[in-house]
Amino acid sequence: MKVVGSGSVRPMEDKPRGKCRKWQLRARTGLNPRTGKYGEKTRIFYGTYRQSLAALNDFIEEIENLKSSAPGRKLTFQQLSDEWIAHRLAMGQISHGTELKNRTSLRALCWHIGQAKASKIEPYMITDAIKALMSGDSPSGRKLSGSTVRTVIITANYMYKSYAIPNALAEYNPFEQVELPKDDTKERKPLTDEQQAQLMQMCPPTDHHYVAVALALYGGLRRGEIISLLWGDVDLLDGIIMLPNTKGGRDLIPIPISHKLTSYLLEWKERQQRRMYGFEVTQTDKTHVCANELGDILSGSTLGHWWSDHRDRFGCQDVHLHDLRHTFATNLARKNVHPKAIQGLLRHKDEKLSLRVYTHVNTEQMRDAVSFLG
Repeated sequence: MKVVGSGSVRPMEDKPRGKCRKWQLRARTGLNPRTGKYGEKTRIFYGTYRQSLAALNDFIEEIENLKSSAPGRKLTFQQLSDEWIAHRLAMGQISHGTELKNRTSLRALCWHIGQAKASKIEPYMITDAIKALMSGDSPSGRKLSGSTVRTVIITANYMYKSYAIPNALAEYNPFEQVELPKDDTKERKPLTDEQQAQLMQMCPPTDHHYVAVALALYGGLRRGEIISLLWGDVDLLDGIIMLPNTKGGRDLIPIPISHKLTSYLLEWKERQQRRMYGFEVTQTDKTHVCANELGDILSGSTLGHWWSDHRDRFGCQDVHLHDLRHTFATNLARKNVHPKAIQGLLRHKDEKLSLRVYTHVNTEQMRDAVSFLG
């Protein structure tokens, strides 16, 4: 625990200093990361004033186990988080979707250590925050899963490693010394062939929500890519759509789409155009593919809530919207598409993600093969 300042000695008797023999030794400790107020340690000492000063130094050495005085600007953890995210956006390092994820992750930590100086945060503070978040002391009031908290800590760890330390906002990275909770995410399973058939039978090209489902299942698009896709980025003649190259990139690259998805989008484009015309709205290259008849686009949260409200009716109980993208990748792997091709179609930055899907499917196929041997 750090001590702030040099401490102080206070007389506990109403006597001149030379005759006083009872003193209170006082040392200001590190601030409470949640309230932003400093704590204080005290001890009663009996002896002369000079002896009390020596005892104060011993007292400080006893309670202080870490010295840290990072150079540079003194930002709170909250200020560092805001500055880092703004920096990443300005540098074009992340999309607005990633920005939202970063803010959500760091907001959970700021709930507990937001007012602590970024250069003064210690591992025990982070560990206490982890335990609190997993017990329900979170901004949402719900218990956070181990997997979610792992993402929170990994995000903060990267912030210190890539920004705080290089910019002299902290001397060391306290998140490197923190034990991560167990990854308790359940393995997501792709939709069965029967589920896929039922889902698309109930989601014809008649509604902009249904189109979002088709783009995820038939094209492997992420939620952010779905809601931001413009007709100008869709070439239905050659069966190509323009999508971000990587999860955090801004450059668009051409991605081929299946005949099934091409036919679906062609029918939807004509239907959307007729509907918009009825409301005197013109469909252009700047019109969003998943816009309604008024030209209003979907938001990520609206699409997520809609899916949660309707998935049971579609025969997709407990299926996440992102599982449709995973199903798309699994279907490719089952057709023995090369992992590199899967990586390109999904715009994975790390080929290990694509290889993981491919390997899992290949293992299933081998297991099915040997099952015939009895």
